[in-house]
Amino acid sequence: VALRSVPLYLTSITFDFVVSLKKIEETSYVKDGEKSCSRDYHRTFLNCKPHSFNETEGVFGLSRRCEKMESMFEISKCAEEDKVKFVACTLEGRALTWWNGNVHTLGLSNANRIPLSELKTMMTTEYCLGTKIQKMEQELWTLTLKGDDIKGYNNRFHELALMCPDLVTPERKMIERYIRGLPKKVKVNVTASKPTNLHKAINMARELVDQSVQAKAIRTGESNKRKWEDHQRNINNRNNTHHHQQFGRQEVVRDYTTLVEGRGYAGNLPLCNRCKLHHIGQCLVKCRKCKRLGHQT
Repeated sequence: VALRSVPLYLTSITFDFVVSLKKIEETSYVKDGEKSCSRDYHRTFLNCKPHSFNETEGVFGLSRRCEKMESMFEISKCAEEDKVKFVACTLEGRALTWWNGNVHTLGLSNANRIPLSELKTMMTTEYCLGTKIQKMEQELWTLTLKGDDIKGYNNRFHELALMCPDLVTPERKMIERYIRGLPKKVKVNVTASKPTNLHKAINMARELVDQSVQAKAIRTGESNKRKWEDHQRNINNRNNTHHHQQFGRQEVVRDYTTLVEGRGYAGNLPLCNRCKLHHIGQCLVKCRKCKRLGHQT
């Protein structure tokens, strides 16, 4: 097995397992004109250190475990008749007790000849109650994208689709069910693209959601910028108003002073009809008797 040829989706398989396969392949030999191989598939399988299953992982843990084992079988080119044997050797606890019950009923040879797909169905039925399946079917039927968590939506859709195959078979139904849970704008664009498989639909949805997130970030940034500019403008306006008021008061005081100290007005400000002094703005002269502004005694 060429290491560079291992698909990306199999990167979860341990590196030691692939190296072990390489060594076994190198020990192949030819005898009497026919190629024989000394591969010990079971030993190779164990070199991968597969996780044991004791039914505590739940139904989704069981599904992921089956998927990983199928990947391991594909790499090792394991014979179909050996797959169930290898799966059975990883069972522990209650799961092992359940399998031994099947062996007792069917006989060891017949139990080992069960197709892997049928074994998966048997284990799913055993460790997932009918009520749980019904709940998952209902969840799959009502599953929708929350916010912009497209990754979470995709992961959950895959999990539910794996456990509820009747709702998503054939693939056309799976695509329709996936698109149905998307937001309206995303749904319209993905539908218009007419995806021929689920992979294309998922990629299209992911791209549209990412674009929406980027556009929202830009709008938020522009809105914050406008708020900041408005805030600065209001501060400047208040400062200008305060400065103008202070300047006006200073002018009035200066002209009052000019009038008193010079004993005659020589400026250009208008005469106030109330206080009979020259100034602009509000009349600040206060009556000595009534203490009111605008006249004096």
